[in-house]
Amino acid sequence: MFVSYVVYNSAVYSRLAYGLGRATYATGLIADFLMDNLEILDEKWLVNLLQDLKRYEGDRESKWVQDHDCDYQHWMKLKAVLREEYKKRGFERDLRHHGLD
Repeated sequence: MFVSYVVYNSAVYSRLAYGLGRATYATGLIADFLMDNLEILDEKWLVNLLQDLKRYEGDRESKWVQDHDCDYQHWMKLKAVLREEYKKRGFERDLRHHGLD
């Protein structure tokens, strides 16, 4: 069965959206999967994921999200890996352009 790039990335992205802010075992699975498969993420997806993680941090600070510290650690590790990957690829626009630095 052929799964298009857009469908595949949409499925991955929806898993991240599901896991953010939840106290679930899926948090580690999602973060680890993304870190192990960075090559599937283009600039748009890297930026979208980083923006979602930024929103998550704000929601957590305002106590709107009450997940566990271990979940937070997974997300912050993913954020660091995604930021590094974005910088490593040398895209034309830096993270400041997207409000992420």
